[in-house]
Amino acid sequence: ILFLKEYGFLTNMIEFTPVGMERDRLGDRVDFESFLGVPTVFQRLSEIGVRSYVVSPSRYQNSGLARILHRGATFVGYTSMGDLVLKVSDLARKPHRALVMVYIPSADGVGHRESERAYLNEIAMVLRQIDTLLLGRVPKGVLYVVTADHGMIRTPREYEIWWTPDHEVMRFLDMPPGGERRMMHLYTRRPDELLDFLEDRYPSEGVYLRKSEALELFGGADSPRIGDVVLIALGNHSFNFRYTPREDRLRGMHGGLSEEEMLVPLITVGGA
Repeated sequence: ILFLKEYGFLTNMIEFTPVGMERDRLGDRVDFESFLGVPTVFQRLSEIGVRSYVVSPSRYQNSGLARILHRGATFVGYTSMGDLVLKVSDLARKPHRALVMVYIPSADGVGHRESERAYLNEIAMVLRQIDTLLLGRVPKGVLYVVTADHGMIRTPREYEIWWTPDHEVMRFLDMPPGGERRMMHLYTRRPDELLDFLEDRYPSEGVYLRKSEALELFGGADSPRIGDVVLIALGNHSFNFRYTPREDRLRGMHGGLSEEEMLVPLITVGGA
């Protein structure tokens, strides 16, 4: 969840809508071409004659987030693992130079909502399918790279910190928090008082940075989307805000700076 100052909303970036509203409500208000402010990797590759394809579940096609992140690429939707394999295999045999990015979301979904055992089993299942159906016959000149965007950590209920709109922390905030449950963006005109409150109330549950200190985590560039105070959860703690009465409780979290969340696999096959 990010504060998009230019639209005046705390926004669920996956659903691309103000928090609590129906999916893609911002779709007709956003200039998707200029939203990022920089070219995507797909656009940069097109400048040197490399075509790009994004193979992702069909339900994500034309979503707000996809229209922002996938500019310059051709979207190829799939409905099952078998469908994915056929489409990736066809793209791998294209005669032109190309980058094909494939997104498989099942491990992320299971990791957030199910047990650690189910999460690890889903990862093993996905890797087994990729190995059996794709990596066993790599066309000449094709390099497959298998990686992930993040890891996860378990935050047991006794380590979950919950805030609601009437929690005392709201005395110091100008709006509800943004960010992740393991790395919150806190928007405030009273950063000193907020820092004192957090360090006194939660001395071992997190690290609390002023915006000027946190900028290095985001490449050094300033942005109103970054909180005036950035909260980074430590250990197995998570900070959660009750945005709606139906707020889901996730079992797996990410966004923090632990090895489990930051270190991801990198498997390469082919390339000759």
